[in-house]
Amino acid sequence: LLYLLRLYTNHLMDQPKKQRGGRKRNSKAKAEKDEPKIPRPYTSWLIYFQLEREWILQKKLGVASSIDPEKVFVATDPRYNGPPLPSRYQDLALPSDWWVPGKGDRRKRLHR
Repeated sequence: LLYLLRLYTNHLMDQPKKQRGGRKRNSKAKAEKDEPKIPRPYTSWLIYFQLEREWILQKKLGVASSIDPEKVFVATDPRYNGPPLPSRYQDLALPSDWWVPGKGDRRKRLHR
């Protein structure tokens, strides 16, 4: 059995690389890695968490928003295709892109 296994592996090693089985390593895989990933949409929980956090900060704790009045979210923004905000959150000063996933390019932390 061991002899047959060695013959088979030697036979595979004699074949050109293109005919061998296994993982394919080509430039297409590298090209796919270079393409930017499309960010996943926010989940319902994350949207709720963002809105509730701002509501607590602005309404309960009285923290003033540091957002320019020109950059405040308006529900009539043509880019916004989500549902209308609940009445509880309509008067919050939110950033104009609070609902856009992947807007902040986060750096991966260094693992040491």
